[in-house]
Amino acid sequence: MPKKQFEIEVKVLLGSKNAVDTCLAKLRKRDPHFLIHKRSSQLNHYFLSGNVEKLLTALSPFLKRNTKKELSEILKGVTNYSLRTRWEDGKTTLVAKASTHGKDSVHDLKRREFETILPLSIEELDKLLLSSGFSYQSKWSRVRNTYSYKDLTVCIDKNAGYGYLAEFEKVIYNEKDVEKAKKAILAELTDLDLEELPNDRLNRMFSYYNAHWQEYYQTEVTFIVE
Repeated sequence: MPKKQFEIEVKVLLGSKNAVDTCLAKLRKRDPHFLIHKRSSQLNHYFLSGNVEKLLTALSPFLKRNTKKELSEILKGVTNYSLRTRWEDGKTTLVAKASTHGKDSVHDLKRREFETILPLSIEELDKLLLSSGFSYQSKWSRVRNTYSYKDLTVCIDKNAGYGYLAEFEKVIYNEKDVEKAKKAILAELTDLDLEELPNDRLNRMFSYYNAHWQEYYQTEVTFIVE
């Protein structure tokens, strides 16, 4: 059985390309082993809740028993989960994220994560969800650069709608380490002269995009929500 893992993530709104360049220069200066290890283009399709049992049945031909059990635990064991499909450089992934204490599963500090690559196109996987009673919430597109920085993963995204956004992430395997991990990330942000994007503003941005995503998906158009 795979270990349960929890993603501790802090977001920073960079905005401009100049801010990205300044951030990267500081990261390189503070970590001699700083490096980029992945560049990717992504499509992410978010879904609203549907029939979990029907979805698990539809996915059964593509999932190993342990993988299906883990997905079932996430979708059935919490009241708040986020389900999405992702296309990234030719591979299609099903992603489920669940809040472990009943808060926002999309932007919550502490989330349980599930990901599995499936031998389907994103259109085929979307159809399985749609036929199981799930419906589109929104579609997102971005270019992502992923870096190793000290003991963190740093992702710098160029998002349709949002513009440039950085994510500082640490994965832990013990829930007791949540606050320690969050404090460590915030200390790094202070050292880099960066500020965490407040969750209430992030939620406003997310809500605005969800209501207008057709105007931004697969474009370079951005908006500002304070």
